[in-house]
Amino acid sequence: MQKPPFIEALEKGAPELIPEATRNVEFLNADTALPAKVKLLMAAMVDAIKSHPDGVKALVGMARQKGASEEEIKDTLRVVMAMDGIPGKDVPT
Repeated sequence: MQKPPFIEALEKGAPELIPEATRNVEFLNADTALPAKVKLLMAAMVDAIKSHPDGVKALVGMARQKGASEEEIKDTLRVVMAMDGIPGKDVPT
């Protein structure tokens, strides 16, 4: 498994947080009550809403490795748009 970018940042700035972050990544990658691909797509939604494109790219790639289809990925991004608009676009009110 590829090391997430935020782990590299923790290694430099806050190595004491690495064990908890590693447990979180392991949880996301494990099939539990929710399949790993679903949890990874959910995490990608959060990163999309928070405007973290590198996180979205990494998480979607991880979800693909866990079997997420292109249709599931597209649906995930449509949920983001339905709930938060188009990331990076301000809509006048």
